[in-house]
Amino acid sequence: MGSYQTKRVREDLMKLAFGPIARRNDNLSQSLHSMSLSRDVGAPVAVGAEDLGFKKRHDMLGLRVDLEKARQRGKKEIRLIKAQIKNLIKTLSHLKLQEKMVAYFEHRAWIDTMRPQLILSAFEATGIWPLNPQRILDRFHQSTPSCRDTPNSDTSALSASDWRKINQLLKAVVGVGGDSQAKKLSQTVHHITIQKQLLDEENKHLREALLTKKRRSKKGRPLPLDQSYGGAIFWSPSKVQRARDLEHQLDQVEKQKERQQADQIEARRANQLLNARLAEERRVARVADREARRRQRADAAIQRRLINRPAGPNNNTNDRSR
Repeated sequence: MGSYQTKRVREDLMKLAFGPIARRNDNLSQSLHSMSLSRDVGAPVAVGAEDLGFKKRHDMLGLRVDLEKARQRGKKEIRLIKAQIKNLIKTLSHLKLQEKMVAYFEHRAWIDTMRPQLILSAFEATGIWPLNPQRILDRFHQSTPSCRDTPNSDTSALSASDWRKINQLLKAVVGVGGDSQAKKLSQTVHHITIQKQLLDEENKHLREALLTKKRRSKKGRPLPLDQSYGGAIFWSPSKVQRARDLEHQLDQVEKQKERQQADQIEARRANQLLNARLAEERRVARVADREARRRQRADAAIQRRLINRPAGPNNNTNDRSR
């Protein structure tokens, strides 16, 4: 039966042959299919101790030292340290295997794609070598343009994304072949339209990034747990709850400090307003006092002028009669 299950078959042959009678054959068919799957022989499937580099890891050395100390304490401590070592080995093996698989398949993809024949074919298809810039433009060129693409059909401005219409309009105005100046004009217009599209796309992505940054939630922070070294540690629920309570208390203290700072800022602001009002009142009082002194000086000057005024003609006649 297995000989009829080809290497890359995707259908259950027995179900195709016998119909509903072979409905219960799914598990067997899947097993046969899995047995005949092909795989890459050189792909990494496991990692060894030399790949993990335990001799250079300080956390593993610390766990081994703790294990030697735990042998004198009891079996409970030994089981705990061994569980930490096992968890660390499992995590490191998984990460190292993923790293090796990514590196291997990237190398294989590079080898499979970067072949001279494929590179030369790609260069020729895109007009890079032999040099042929018209190779790409010919894909968008229409031999019989529609009526809506003619210059007289629409007087509105064309957008930067309508390079095909712009090129057809330019060819219709200056001619199909054109001289060197016409080609230079065509290349300039094409360059400007491409730059416009790139700037629009960059602006769009920058707006999206700014919106994402504004919506980004506040990052969390680790619980205040005591970690003597950087190895894997298992914490009991009671310790985790105590750490959460401590974190809540620290948050309350931080909020209290923020409220105190806000109150101090508000008090300083009120004090500044009060000082400004008192200074304004003192300024008004000084202006009023200065005005009163000016009036007093003016009145005194008037009185002095009246006292020192020279005698008139009537006063001279009286003196002569005497």
